[in-house]
Amino acid sequence: MNSIQDLIRTAFSETSNPDAYLPRPSTEEAIREIREWADYDEGGSSLAALVGTPGLGNTMLLRLIESRAVRPVDRPAAVYLPYAGLGPEDLCYWAYGLLGKPLGAGEVETAEAAVDRLVELGQPTNPFFLLLDDADSMPVETITALVECLPRHHSPLRLLIAVNPDAKASRLLGQLGALTPRTISYRTRLTDHEAGEYLRGRMKWAGFPPVEIQSLEPIDIVRMNGLSAGVPRKLHSLASAHFASRDAGYPSELTTKYRREEWMGQPFDDDLDASPIAPSGSEYNEGLERQDRSAGRKQSQH
Repeated sequence: MNSIQDLIRTAFSETSNPDAYLPRPSTEEAIREIREWADYDEGGSSLAALVGTPGLGNTMLLRLIESRAVRPVDRPAAVYLPYAGLGPEDLCYWAYGLLGKPLGAGEVETAEAAVDRLVELGQPTNPFFLLLDDADSMPVETITALVECLPRHHSPLRLLIAVNPDAKASRLLGQLGALTPRTISYRTRLTDHEAGEYLRGRMKWAGFPPVEIQSLEPIDIVRMNGLSAGVPRKLHSLASAHFASRDAGYPSELTTKYRREEWMGQPFDDDLDASPIAPSGSEYNEGLERQDRSAGRKQSQH
């Protein structure tokens, strides 16, 4: 039986395992749009861009698409590459290697040949999907090769790239504009309700006992989601620290925060009264009265 610490690591670690996917409205909408682009987009535009806020689960969506993309002959119809900052030749070698069909040294010598070999992985009516994460790292030579060599419509090779919603991604999409990229936005953060469902779902997937799952208090969920700004990656870290400290018998960060807030709401009278150098209440009041009498005499003299 796994220890609580093992369960915590499993539940709240960074993973892109499709088995750990927990659907919510925004992820399902993004998947629907990707499927629409892949299956029904008229002419089959060659490129789609998943524009997502970092930490929301862009990589998870790409891996999910990869796991679900299977040809009728039960062969993979997609391959995921976690990094796009390579020349077209290296991308081609990498993709073929992941598919179990490694190319020989020197077999791909030019950028045009690299794109042609990638195109050969699919057919116009049954395209192959190349899923590129961290696509805003793509170098100019790869961008140029794709724009110049990739078919515009009914392409046997289709690209789904993941980028952040920033100026760098905007420049990349502008450079790839000739491929008429379809943009799929994925920026909706977790609501408090979704955060609770998400945390309990991850705990259940990791094998937490039901009693531990039920011990997750609504107030803890709200506070963790607030501190994470609704971003799952940050929520993982907060939840991991919360359960780890509780298991070790130490107050969690959330508990410490409660105490700090309660302390900040208390008056300071007791602490001042207890201080050996602080005047007592009567002495303090007598001093104020003396100041008032002195101020009154000065005012009457003038």
